[in-house]
Amino acid sequence: MGVEELLQLVRDTHNSKHPKRAKMARRAQRRLRTIAKTQLRELKRKMSEEQLEKYAEILNLCEMVVNQQKGDSNKIYSLHKPFTKCIAQIYG
Repeated sequence: MGVEELLQLVRDTHNSKHPKRAKMARRAQRRLRTIAKTQLRELKRKMSEEQLEKYAEILNLCEMVVNQQKGDSNKIYSLHKPFTKCIAQIYG
């Protein structure tokens, strides 16, 4: 897994509603999610106890983002502004 693969996967997720690109976009999203879960797990495993305490809030936020599903409530829409809500949910 290299930077080139990640950049290509991000490119593959663009325009995912197009019929000819939908399958490739879904596959790229799944692969990106798998890579993110692996990286997060490795990071937690290699961090010391002090580091885990210091970055616990950020790591929990990242874990919530990686593990959220389509039908979940209280989704995270933005990492830098986690309080952001979907407008359709507020008024719908």
